[in-house]
Amino acid sequence: MWLELTQWESNNNALVYGVISTEDVRENVSYHAEFDIHNDSGSFLCNVYDFKEVEIMSAMKYAYSTLEDPNYEQMMEVIGEWLVDYYKQSNDTKGWDNAKLYDSETKTFESVKDFLTRQGDRNAS
Repeated sequence: MWLELTQWESNNNALVYGVISTEDVRENVSYHAEFDIHNDSGSFLCNVYDFKEVEIMSAMKYAYSTLEDPNYEQMMEVIGEWLVDYYKQSNDTKGWDNAKLYDSETKTFESVKDFLTRQGDRNAS
């Protein structure tokens, strides 16, 4: 990447003074409490390396488009906030209520919610 940027600068009589890659984002944001795998405060959500490249890029584009004259620290802060919000929204819509379990005896699928309800009924007796 640096070779390409250097060549582009030379060809265009320009100087690139700011580059943020998804690798940079992952490294920086991994120290946020929500993504710090060594965080014992209870605010840990997930490992930032679990996000897909497209999700990191979406966070980067969002930060860049919403900040006026952003600096590196501001970008990382907004990117981190976007990833936290995205993670929380994703888990709300992709939670256990929508998951299916396969019953090998009946050879059918059932929702986790139905399974837990059925298990609760068995435990109540």
